[in-house]
Amino acid sequence: MSNPPLKYRFPELEVAVNVTTATGIPYIDSPTGCLVLRHLFDKDTPYKLNWISLRQYTSFLDRADTAARNSPREYHRDGNKVWLHPTPDKVYNMEAWIRRRHGVWSSTDPTEIGAEWDDAVLELAAYKAHLWVGEQDRAKAAKDEFLQIATSIVKLSYGDEARSVNFYPDPFYFRRETR
Repeated sequence: MSNPPLKYRFPELEVAVNVTTATGIPYIDSPTGCLVLRHLFDKDTPYKLNWISLRQYTSFLDRADTAARNSPREYHRDGNKVWLHPTPDKVYNMEAWIRRRHGVWSSTDPTEIGAEWDDAVLELAAYKAHLWVGEQDRAKAAKDEFLQIATSIVKLSYGDEARSVNFYPDPFYFRRETR
């Protein structure tokens, strides 16, 4: 039986950004650098919009009905768009709580998530490189090393908090990319 995946959370990468709707446009662009859209709030009312599935969003027949425009109450993120329902009847100020992508690193840049993660990041990069060139055994060794380093950091840095917070490596980092 395999162990369940560890769950990591990097507060340094979680931010709130302001976004604005446009009258009659059923979507807003995803915030720049957004990896995960955690919550979307209407700052004018104030109201937390509910996430809905794409199937549910497309089932609404009033999306094109101009008489049905109102303050958005639900959203669905699909690609680079955040689809709102109902379609906004005016400009609304929203706040998006997102987990953003980290910036591109070079060998001299400090990591945004803390220097203690440098070795773990290097092992994760080695894992990805070995997968990419088809070296499965080396990839497995690099992944095991990454998990060992990450586990020790979480235990040392977060202590009791590690039991109360879900930490996980994002599937974005472990997905095998095709050439």
